[in-house]
Amino acid sequence: MADRLSDVFDRVVACQKELSASWTKTPNAVPYFLYNSSQYPYWTNLLGPWATTKDSDGRTIYQHNITMQLTIGASTGGEAGEYEQLAREWTVSVQDYFARRPNLKSTAYPDGAKWLRETAYISNSSGLLINEEASGKEWYMNFNLVIELGIPTPTS
Repeated sequence: MADRLSDVFDRVVACQKELSASWTKTPNAVPYFLYNSSQYPYWTNLLGPWATTKDSDGRTIYQHNITMQLTIGASTGGEAGEYEQLAREWTVSVQDYFARRPNLKSTAYPDGAKWLRETAYISNSSGLLINEEASGKEWYMNFNLVIELGIPTPTS
């Protein structure tokens, strides 16, 4: 199971890099959440809530959620309304990209995750969140787009 979760994170990062390569600002992407960079934008990923269900054959399926966070920028940069506009544009791009790649297929992983019993899908989004953070003596706000990606993972 741990190998499959690690594989999912690697695949999600590859998808994030591929889908955002054509954006006006190209984000970095990392397979972990505790990451901070002054180079905006960037993707971070966190193992979110998960649940257990049974398939039609009685096998256990873990429904994992990966919280994908796109940190767009800090309040100390950008023009008025720029980050909100990017969040709107990029939300549609993310939705379309993952809808077309239900098995997390990408250039880096052209065969997709064939072991997925069902398709990966965007299960939820918190939308645009603004977090206040301290950096030395300065306070700034990060503009974060938070999206939950549902990953049905079989036990075997």
